[in-house]
Amino acid sequence: AWSLAHPEPADREASAVAEVVSAMPQVLSFLQLSAGPVPMEQLLDLLEQRVTELRTERCEIPYGPQPEPVPEAAEIADTPLE
Repeated sequence: AWSLAHPEPADREASAVAEVVSAMPQVLSFLQLSAGPVPMEQLLDLLEQRVTELRTERCEIPYGPQPEPVPEAAEIADTPLE
């Protein structure tokens, strides 16, 4: 909902904004559990850590045409001549 109310900045990727929005529940939980004010640097560090976790959990499959595997030189040398 936040991304609908405030569109992403033009200089940022849409996926980066989506990752930050996905990470916000953990940051908000941290704020709720803390006993007082939290330094901005600590919040940004927590947010960065969560975004990194989200990126590593996601399965990245390259789309589009893939190059054919090139046989290694040893395989070429062992190929029998007909």
